[in-house]
Formats: sequence, C-alpha cells, structure tokens
Amino acid sequence: MGFDGSRGPHAPGRPSLVLSVYLVGFLDLFAVSMVVPLLSRHIKLLGGSSTIAGLVGSVYGLLQLFSSTVIGSWSDVIGRWNVLLITLILSGFSYGLLGISSSIPLLILARIATGIFKHTQSILKALLSDLIPEHERPNVMGKFSAASSEFSVCGPPRLGAALALMAILLMASIHSKLNKPTEAKVKLH
Repeated sequence: MGFDGSRGPHAPGRPSLVLSVYLVGFLDLFAVSMVVPLLSRHIKLLGGSSTIAGLVGSVYGLLQLFSSTVIGSWSDVIGRWNVLLITLILSGFSYGLLGISSSIPLLILARIATGIFKHTQSILKALLSDLIPEHERPNVMGKFSAASSEFSVCGPPRLGAALALMAILLMASIHSKLNKPTEAKVKLH
C-alpha cells in the first residue's frame, strides 16, 4: 500500500511525489559532495592528524552500519515521510554543527550525529518502492540513482562554473554601470 493508500501508476499526485523524491535525493548527495571533500582539511586546520581524519570517517561508517536497521524499522512503524523529515532535520543540524565546529571533539560529535541520522537515500528508495507499482520500479529506481548521483559526481564543478559565470556577469554589470557616460561627459565632447 502506498503513502496515499492507493496503488498503481495513475494514482493522483504520484508524478509530483516521485519528482519530489528525486529532488530530495539529488539535494542530499549534493550536500554530501560539498562536505566530504573538505572534511579532512577541516580536521587538519583544527590540529588533527590524518589518522584522526580516518577515524572520524570510520566512526561515521560504523554508525551508519548499526543505525540503518533501527532507522529502517522506525520508518516501517511511524511512516517513511515522518522519518524522512526527522532524519533530514537532524542531519541538517549535524551538518550545521560540523560547519561551526571549532574543536576536534565537536567535529566528532557532529559526525556521530550525521552517522546515526543520515539515511536519506535508503528511506527515499523505500518510499519509492511504496509509491511505485512493481513493474515500474526498475525504471524509477534507475532514474532515482541517476538523479541522486548526478550532483555527487558532476555537481561541484558545475556549481563552481555557475558561480564563476555569475560573478563575471555581476562584475561586468558593475563595470558597465560605473563606466556609463553621464550627461556631463557627453556635453564636454
């Protein structure tokens, strides 16, 4: 039975729900692709060694292993949408804590919270499985994986290029406004 109590490809609101799931998966891995490459550098800036950086990464993976069954069972009991919302909020707080961490213990605490609550991709796949009829699942799951993985692979370079282009356009706009001929300059010529 699906989220809305219906089953089948023509259930009302299904395309918008599926697109919402795709978008959340896409943004989830986009966030990860922004944080993970900088994590080791952040640990070293706080005075940690490469060993500490490795241990922090291992703690995250270990907690993911053990908390996944608890989060999965929890989503079966109270509902996938509710657990998705709760885990997204708690993951957001843990990423925020990671961003403001000024010591190794605070950074480790943030990674522990992320390791426990960062199960967005698993919950989204279970949610899609609930929403989509069995004969459509391979197609929908493949599109979900492609949409989610797109930004983790290509997102940072594209985002950097987009930001650089926006900066160039902004600078060109400012330059043209600063160097715009005024009426006084025109009258002198």
